[in-house]
Amino acid sequence: MQPGPSGTYGIFAAMALFPSDLLFTLAAAAFGTAAAVVALEFLAGAMRLIDHPGEHRNHERPVPLVGGLAIFAGLVLAFAVSGKPALVFLAPALLLVGMLPHALPELCALFLPLAAWSVAGRRGQWNDLLAATLVTTALAAPVLLVAGAVEVWVTPHVLYFLK
Repeated sequence: MQPGPSGTYGIFAAMALFPSDLLFTLAAAAFGTAAAVVALEFLAGAMRLIDHPGEHRNHERPVPLVGGLAIFAGLVLAFAVSGKPALVFLAPALLLVGMLPHALPELCALFLPLAAWSVAGRRGQWNDLLAATLVTTALAAPVLLVAGAVEVWVTPHVLYFLK
């Protein structure tokens, strides 16, 4: 394998082409998202991720629903190639495990109202949307507070233990 411009190999040779870690991470996220969109568009039919035109839809032909999955894939790629896990001297997988105690409930609480909107919208129950929003927000608020407390007081100890 030939070394890169700065005498480094592999992914670090690609990192040397960018003036900062942030630009490299953004480029990796953009590339990963674009590649995932192209790949997932072909798989959308098999995974039943096609939105068909209807009464509450603005499009005139079936549209693949792969944007969220593609963005997630881009973020995972960007996280995997960024140098941020090395700052805490952990492998990317261990850093993800260390963040799970607060990140998983936090993400669930943040996306719970969105899920209620999606379910109500798919079923056409627009009159129940306000009630669903109030209930899910009332459930999400205390979970976010607890997740924030875990992030501040527990996660540093978990990361120290994993080191």
